[in-house]
Amino acid sequence: MDNTALIKMWHELDVPDGLHVELLDGELVMQANPGHFHDLPGRTFVRHTPEPFEA
Repeated sequence: MDNTALIKMWHELDVPDGLHVELLDGELVMQANPGHFHDLPGRTFVRHTPEPFEA
């Protein structure tokens, strides 16, 4: 499938509520929108990353 057809398909998708679709490296990727509990491990990791490291 060429890029033009893929982009057209991406724009015409009927995505259900609560889902997110991205075009990444020539592939359509669909995933649920992150919620509070989804973000919690990442935020905890960032808060507890010691100096001189950054997350």
